[in-house]
Amino acid sequence: MAGVAWEGAVERLDLPYLRTVRIGTAELRDVYGTWHDVRDIEEAGALLVRPDGHIAWRHSAAVWGPDEAHGLLVDALTRLGLTHA
Repeated sequence: MAGVAWEGAVERLDLPYLRTVRIGTAELRDVYGTWHDVRDIEEAGALLVRPDGHIAWRHSAAVWGPDEAHGLLVDALTRLGLTHA
């Protein structure tokens, strides 16, 4: 299932300012396909969105493994100065 690896990575980091939102779940359906049309990432890719709505980081390729997602997310957060490796 797309996004599960990213959810696991966020849980593992346990950072109070970081949360996941998976489009396509029962709670967040893309009924009209709008997100699908504009997302510019694969279904299992990820965006890191700042509180002001700007995209701080994007991983366009699909990631299915939690360890890979964790490594990519730690690297991105470190480069953005939001955490230490």
